[in-house]
Amino acid sequence: MPDKELRERGLAIRKTLWPDREGGIANFRALDPGYADTILETAYGGVYGDPTIDLRTRSLLTCAVLTALGHTRGLEGHLRGALNIGITSAELIAIFKQVALYAGYPVANDAFRILKGLLDEREAAKKE
Repeated sequence: MPDKELRERGLAIRKTLWPDREGGIANFRALDPGYADTILETAYGGVYGDPTIDLRTRSLLTCAVLTALGHTRGLEGHLRGALNIGITSAELIAIFKQVALYAGYPVANDAFRILKGLLDEREAAKKE
């Protein structure tokens, strides 16, 4: 049974991370509304919404884990979210270097490449 409170909390968190993408949930909702609700309620309303760890720390942890696992597509989205909530590129680079020690340089190298592309994209948008 859907949990409206968790879904609303989850959507609010996603919109904090990705305000320019309406919380990034439109693709899920268009293809499978039930799956979209599951993501909102469980992952974001429940896990991200747990006040034990703040959103900033969760974002850094998520970027580290996605880097370590080599999940570059997910990493790109979460790096966008991290930058959107004020995490600096220097902090993200420090995370990548830490991950490189334990998960390997190739996955960290991919993370550097993705971050560079996002920073270039942001810089170009400022000039427009």
